[in-house]
Amino acid sequence: MIDAQTSPDEKVHRIPLSELHPFPGHPFSVREDEAMRETVESVKAYGILVPAVARPREEGGYELVSGHRRKRACELAGLDTMPVIVQEMDRDSAIIVTTGEKR
Repeated sequence: MIDAQTSPDEKVHRIPLSELHPFPGHPFSVREDEAMRETVESVKAYGILVPAVARPREEGGYELVSGHRRKRACELAGLDTMPVIVQEMDRDSAIIVTTGEKR
């Protein structure tokens, strides 16, 4: 369960969905359309194949940097947790990961 943004030594954690909070200003919408229904069916059948990426929040829990659709699919599939790689990063780095562009 390693994607292009992770290294082999980063650990995947199973984090409760209730501890995952959206990245403020996340530019992409999470729609409940046919693609989401397909994602939910995939999650039910195979689980989450690529972990989300989050960063710790000062007030507790984690800020979801990548994986908002996967989180919603987990909720709709009735799961309580999802695999997440937790990375320390500042807001600017999180924006780059989220959007793929520098600000």
